[in-house]
Amino acid sequence: MLQQSQPVVPPQPSDNNLRDFSQVVQQSMKALFQAGHVHKIVTSDPASSSGSIGDIYLIDGPSKYIAVKFNSGWFKIGPLSAI
Repeated sequence: MLQQSQPVVPPQPSDNNLRDFSQVVQQSMKALFQAGHVHKIVTSDPASSSGSIGDIYLIDGPSKYIAVKFNSGWFKIGPLSAI
């Protein structure tokens, strides 16, 4: 489970330009973005019980493809071509 490293609290009166306040918000947004864009890399098809709905796995086996888990199971896109 992902949690914020710092709580977002109202700015201090001494934070005239809101730099401290905006830094906390920016760090939280960066952590959220990174969490949403990190995908698991595996070497074979995920088991039907693997992952959660919405997960994206990058398959790095003899054939390269992307697997996405939906409510109805895993689906894959590929094979991918090298560029």
